[in-house]
Amino acid sequence: MPSEKKKILLFKILAILCVVSTIGIFDYWLLNPKPISTVQPIQKKLSSQNSSLSNSLNNENIGKKEIEKTEIQHPAFSIQLNVPFTSQAPYVNWDDLHNEACEEAALIMAKYWLSGEGLSKEKAEKEILDSVHWQIENWGGHYDLPAEKMVELAKQFFGIQKIEIIYQPTLEDVKKELSKGNLVLAPMAGRLLKNPYFRQPGPIYHVVVVRGYDEKWIITNDPGTKRGENFKYSYQNFFDSIHNWPYNPPDYGQKLSKDEKAIGILKGQKVIIVIYHP
Repeated sequence: MPSEKKKILLFKILAILCVVSTIGIFDYWLLNPKPISTVQPIQKKLSSQNSSLSNSLNNENIGKKEIEKTEIQHPAFSIQLNVPFTSQAPYVNWDDLHNEACEEAALIMAKYWLSGEGLSKEKAEKEILDSVHWQIENWGGHYDLPAEKMVELAKQFFGIQKIEIIYQPTLEDVKKELSKGNLVLAPMAGRLLKNPYFRQPGPIYHVVVVRGYDEKWIITNDPGTKRGENFKYSYQNFFDSIHNWPYNPPDYGQKLSKDEKAIGILKGQKVIIVIYHP
């Protein structure tokens, strides 16, 4: 009998413990404001937003890098004007007259660019000889011409009227004029130009026709060689070599020795001649 009472008592105790446990669990469920099942979706949403933001930022940075890379490899634009070519010695006769005829050859190319006519060797040679003869009659000789006298020759003999000089130009000025469709003539210290086709050490004073540019090069018609059509100079070499002829009438520096001229040309200021397309 005592054994039976003990079993009944133990059963009651277990029953009470079960009831208390059930109540406790029920109370916890009622009072808990953020069930586990609702917290997980919020966390997933926040995680998704952060991931999207991170991807967006990464994509933006990648986009910038790709744009920068594209700009380096592919310039915004390049220019190449359709300019006829002649060397200053059309028949490869490099006598004293033709050795000093780069200014005339440059202006002849400009003239025929403006007119749109074809330029043959015969025409180029006749233009050179006629313009030299005009200078001898009007200026007393055939001289190295600074940019200012080239403009006079352009207007008075070749009939080129829309022409001017830009002093202290930058490379951007050169590109700007070309992008407008204008032609550029550049007086140069010829011995600074890295042209392997020049008779070395190269001309002391030289003039080239600038017809275009791309991402690496200034594109010229260089009358100093029969291979001068579309001849390319690096930006740095081209710009470093720009020097106007520093001597003016009455003797244009003719009394100086070649060595003195080679030093003197380096004192010439930077100028370009712009010829405007009609």
